[in-house]
Amino acid sequence: MSEEKCQRAEDSRTIHKDLTLAMIRNAKAEVIIQLEHAYQRPNEDPREFDAYLHTLEQQLAALRALSELFSKGGESACREEERALVFFANLLPELRLRIQELFIELPDTRDRMVTVATRCHSLLRMRESRLKREEARRSREGKHSKPKGRRRNADSDTKNRRNRKRNRNCTVKHGHPLKCYSCGSEEHLADRCI
Repeated sequence: MSEEKCQRAEDSRTIHKDLTLAMIRNAKAEVIIQLEHAYQRPNEDPREFDAYLHTLEQQLAALRALSELFSKGGESACREEERALVFFANLLPELRLRIQELFIELPDTRDRMVTVATRCHSLLRMRESRLKREEARRSREGKHSKPKGRRRNADSDTKNRRNRKRNRNCTVKHGHPLKCYSCGSEEHLADRCI
């Protein structure tokens, strides 16, 4: 091969390498933007959201590997704790708040964070459905006509209400106050716990 052909081949390799690196950088930028704007949707299960984030992170890792292959410069891979925190930061605000309330120290791995988020998400959904059922029951009760005339025990409802309020703070036979068996709080019972 002549020297001129060798020079052209070297130039075309350099151009190809530069173009490939530019394409990789652009693709990485798009994936990073998608990661920054990735938030859990209101009715999305945390496991589905984790799968979406995992896909984006795999794309980013593949692009980093390609970039290292072409540029011979290394970028550090995403650590597991960072992955867990990225997942946590992009969850729904009420889910993040609930996790922070329940855990003094956040889970340090992505799998544990997904497990915790899934558990809290299901608890929040159960609470929402219970509140909707209670609201529907109350609205149905309000639509029915009340019996006409004098009720037999007109003040029994107020007595029952007073007794229920009084019993909330009373102690059981063994002398200890009633507590929620889910979280241990004395302010409410398990039927009111989230």
